[in-house]
Amino acid sequence: MRLKGLAKATKKLANGEKRVYWYAWRGGPQLKGEPGSQEFMQSHADALAKRKAELTTGDDLRSLIREFEQSTDYPTSPSSVKSYKAYLALIEKKFGTLPIKALKEAEVRGVFLRWRDEFKKTPRKADYVWTVLGKLMSFAVNRGYIKTNPCARAGRLAESGTRIDITWSDEDLERLFSEAPWEVALVCFAALWTGQRQGDVLSWTRSNIHDGVLRFTQGKRQKGKPPKKIAMPVPAPLAEALKRAKKGEALCLNSRGEPWTGDGFRASLARVTEAAGIDGLRFHDMRGTFSSAAGDAGASEPEISAVTGHALPGRSALSSAYLKRSLVMATSCVRLVEEHKAGTIWFTALATNPGPGAKKKSKPALQTVANQGQKCESEKTQTPKKKRSETSDLGSVVGDVGLEPTTR
Repeated sequence: MRLKGLAKATKKLANGEKRVYWYAWRGGPQLKGEPGSQEFMQSHADALAKRKAELTTGDDLRSLIREFEQSTDYPTSPSSVKSYKAYLALIEKKFGTLPIKALKEAEVRGVFLRWRDEFKKTPRKADYVWTVLGKLMSFAVNRGYIKTNPCARAGRLAESGTRIDITWSDEDLERLFSEAPWEVALVCFAALWTGQRQGDVLSWTRSNIHDGVLRFTQGKRQKGKPPKKIAMPVPAPLAEALKRAKKGEALCLNSRGEPWTGDGFRASLARVTEAAGIDGLRFHDMRGTFSSAAGDAGASEPEISAVTGHALPGRSALSSAYLKRSLVMATSCVRLVEEHKAGTIWFTALATNPGPGAKKKSKPALQTVANQGQKCESEKTQTPKKKRSETSDLGSVVGDVGLEPTTR
């Protein structure tokens, strides 16, 4: 029987031994016994029963969180849901038993602020914790539990401002693509040429492309507004790269030939940027890099918006109600960028990349070394004619293996 929601933690003891601990859920109580044993199962059942009993009281912050998660105020996009779950778990662990009536007291704001200060070494995390807590308090106000939001107008700890001036230079791209394996490079290349977010690039399948046109619905959306649908031509350099990509339903696959997960790609990209000595740049900055390149190439703001999905500036009656993002505008934007970036790293980034599965090419070399060792042992008993035959056979094997290389 598989138990859902279990959390596992591996800890290294002072003597070097590694020990695995199991918990009923992330942030929940530790379970007793070995996984699969009767004691383990009973411990899990008891933890769930205790949690259910606590949730039915309906008068503490824990119950407010459960109600918030079931409401229409809760985010719907997968990335936002994942982030909210993580930060709500922190809030529940710290304040889960806090009575809702305590939220009406003036002192609670100071309590919340002092807790936020515990994250001051990671200001972005501190701001996100405060934002989610503020959303929860706003929900409490809207549902009539409290009259004022104790998290209102507290300011931010992280540096404010946009990343409008932070883009990937050609030198940065050179370092990135010279270090990145094909599977990571292809995702970055797709983002560079389309200006799309990571979640959208990783979600594309071959059915999103028809007759050279990429059509998809952006994952990020504003509540109460329809999602943004994008139709754009596949840029010529990206189209060539996709011809070399691994064959699968998803356009971008990892080294195992499986669709990327968001966390998996982020971890792989972090290793690449560290090895390449790239600091201060994020994957999302590819989006601004494309927009800036399009502007430099002479594309208009509506044309750029047709590709990236950005809101049109000014939000005039025309732009907000009647000016539709069209394939014609997106095509104009892409062609201008292609002309502007011809002969640069934007075109040559993947030219020297050995392609998907390049690491598998190292296997024949390993086989050659192994066979050479075997050959030395057999020289005493085999004739030169036999050795030439083995060498010929080995070359045939190397050629065959090299047809379908794979890499991590």
